[in-house]
Amino acid sequence: MQPMSQRQARVAEIVHQVVASELARYGSASLAGAPCGITRVWASPDLKQARVYVTSLQLGTLTPTQLVANLQETTHLLGKALGKQLTTKFTPRLTFVYDDQQEGEAKILTLLNKLRHTSTEE
Repeated sequence: MQPMSQRQARVAEIVHQVVASELARYGSASLAGAPCGITRVWASPDLKQARVYVTSLQLGTLTPTQLVANLQETTHLLGKALGKQLTTKFTPRLTFVYDDQQEGEAKILTLLNKLRHTSTEE
């Protein structure tokens, strides 16, 4: 993924704020099927598309694919709110992606803590 321009970063930040506030307003669990949060947003160079990375610590019976599919069904609602906030010619088309990067980071931190704990015992 290429680094974003200042314009892309501003639009991505607005998308992040609007989608997060709409998820909080309606309840992310009711919209997505599980509590979820936005980790980051990437806006395309032409600002016509935005990729919203989400994660959830409490998926329950849902798979990450189901979580993303549930969120994808709400794009009309989120896009409408986004259109009211943006002053760009086009409202970006939202695409949700499950961000498993944080899960990997959590596993690494757990392993490091175990190593640190075992080294202090010796």
